[in-house]
Amino acid sequence: MAFTSLLNPFRRRRAREAELAELAGRLAVTRSPLGDALWRLRRNRTAVVAAAYLFALAFASLRTGAVLPRWLGGVALVLAVAFLIPIPAVSWAVVSIGVLIVLYASVALYRQNAGEL
Repeated sequence: MAFTSLLNPFRRRRAREAELAELAGRLAVTRSPLGDALWRLRRNRTAVVAAAYLFALAFASLRTGAVLPRWLGGVALVLAVAFLIPIPAVSWAVVSIGVLIVLYASVALYRQNAGEL
C-alpha cells in the first residue's frame, strides 16, 4: 500500500477490497464440496437440530415399534439424512414432509397417552 492510499479512505478501501478478492480467489481453489457442506451445516443449526430430532424419532420407532409404527421410523431416518445433505432443489419438500412426520408422531403419541406416567 502506498502512502497516498493511507491518506485517501476510498483508495484504502479499494486496496483492502483488492487484497480480499485476491485471497478469496486463492481460497476458492482449495475449497472442496465436503468442506462446503460442513460449513453449511455449521451455519444452519436449524437443519442439524431437525435432523437430530428425526434421528431420535427414527431410532425410538425402529427399536420399540410399540408406540410408533416402524414405517414411521424408516421415513424419519431417510428424512434425517436428507436434512443433512444440502440440496436446495428438494429442501422445501424435505422440510414439508418432515413437518408432517413430526405432526403425525405428535398426534400418535397424544392419542396413546404416552406422555402420562
